[in-house]
Amino acid sequence: MRHFVFAGLLLAGLPIFAAEEGEALHLRVQKLELMIEELSAKTNAPENIQKFEILRDTDQLRTQLGPAASKIYFHPESDWQVGLSSELFTYQEAQVDRANVLNVAPVLAFRPHRRVIFNAQFLFENGGSESSNTIAYQKGQSIVQMAYVDWLTSDKAEAGLRIGHQLVPIGWTNTRNEPVTYLSVLKPELERELIPSSWHENGLSLWVDRPRADLQLGIFNSLDARGFRGETFLASGRSQGQNAAATDLMGVFRLNAKNDWFLMGASIAAGNSAQKDPALRNAGFALFEVHGRARWNRLELMGMAARAQLDDSEAISIYNGTTMGASANGNSVQAAFNFLKKDKALWLFVRQSKYNLQASVPQGFTADKTLDKTATTAGLSFFPIPNLVFKGDYAHKQNAAGQKENEVSFGVGVVF
Repeated sequence: MRHFVFAGLLLAGLPIFAAEEGEALHLRVQKLELMIEELSAKTNAPENIQKFEILRDTDQLRTQLGPAASKIYFHPESDWQVGLSSELFTYQEAQVDRANVLNVAPVLAFRPHRRVIFNAQFLFENGGSESSNTIAYQKGQSIVQMAYVDWLTSDKAEAGLRIGHQLVPIGWTNTRNEPVTYLSVLKPELERELIPSSWHENGLSLWVDRPRADLQLGIFNSLDARGFRGETFLASGRSQGQNAAATDLMGVFRLNAKNDWFLMGASIAAGNSAQKDPALRNAGFALFEVHGRARWNRLELMGMAARAQLDDSEAISIYNGTTMGASANGNSVQAAFNFLKKDKALWLFVRQSKYNLQASVPQGFTADKTLDKTATTAGLSFFPIPNLVFKGDYAHKQNAAGQKENEVSFGVGVVF
């Protein structure tokens, strides 16, 4: 094939030979060889020919952002990039079938300077803000998930200072929240309930992302304890950047060490959340987790353990008319195997999650046993191409109160 390309370029170059009679023949041949090399480089570029793992591989994600949100960092020659991730799914819960446009998340990124990036991701959830039946079901919403400026320390985009609205670097999937980065239809239970995901706030962070390690250290507006509820623990205290109370701030730190087959990391978020309300005292909290992933051939193993501590839970419980956990904990393990090779993948996975949102409660309050949960999920994820995934899973859920529930879900995810 290379010889045919060379012959075509040689014919195309005949006018050059005629016009530049004084130029040595070997110099003209060198020009043609350079043209062939450039054509070959474009033909074999990663964006045209991709291995399956390119979108799930940590080396292709910047500060653990999803592949669509990371695009601008891997195209230094580009002034702008657009991308999108989307999830559609149907599920059966309590014998009721439902279908949902879970989210559509377009990405718009602009590079006004070779070391300055503006990156934004917008999120249209549950059909968007004008969805019907918003009283009976989860309300649709249209929100800004990210909108920040990144000041890079070098042209290689390996470190920077990030200012603006950001995904909080806590846990494993909160920043990797695009559907091709996790195998189940919905995000793992531990990272939807104990670690509130998706979680994005206003703040400033320093980050370093190298092939063997990545870290982020940031200060963000904190949670607001006036919104805490026992059944959702810390999740209902998020402002998601909308008129966020910022009297109290929180610090967040995440570190990952990684190589081609193993990743180990930890993250912590801590701060006060009273937001200047003396009835809540300080309402200090700390959320800590460790996570790991190992790959060998076509086998993948993942695990996570998380713990949270909430101070002044008695004052918060009285103020909000709920029972707040003084502590919460949980763990999750997942095993997955890929049956296919090369540019397609078919993953079979099994995951078990155990977590308790009221592992301890203030004196005089009674823990809600329904918040002590176990979920076992098994499913298949088929990637016909790296950017597209078809998912199906079955989840058996139960709690310490003896309640049981089975859930069947099917989903489609796409990114570009």
